[in-house]
Amino acid sequence: MKLRVGEIIGVRKFGFVEHVGLVTESGTVVANSMRNSGVIEQSLAEFSDGEEVTRLGYPSDLPASIVVARARRRLGARWSLLNSNCEHFVRWAHGLKPTSPQLVGMIGLVVVGILGVLATRRS
Repeated sequence: MKLRVGEIIGVRKFGFVEHVGLVTESGTVVANSMRNSGVIEQSLAEFSDGEEVTRLGYPSDLPASIVVARARRRLGARWSLLNSNCEHFVRWAHGLKPTSPQLVGMIGLVVVGILGVLATRRS
């Protein structure tokens, strides 16, 4: 599979969470993960950890060299679930608002679950 420099790629973790990173010009991946305690550059094999790699696209108009340079400037930055996870990181590197759709979705599911429990207790 020929990957584009600056492209976002992902792998499934725990069956449902997608871990994402950015492809570099040398074929490595820059990613932010809890497992590595922050932003690191690693081989594609290390990033995928035996899982199938999915191409998730190139969401900005920034040149690939700028995206990769921005990503590398964050090497060593700490991981945080709420404001600096892998999704926040790749979007920020692309010059986009650092958001995490997966986190928003999970929080929504938790809220719906709690409301469901509360509703059944009131009945």
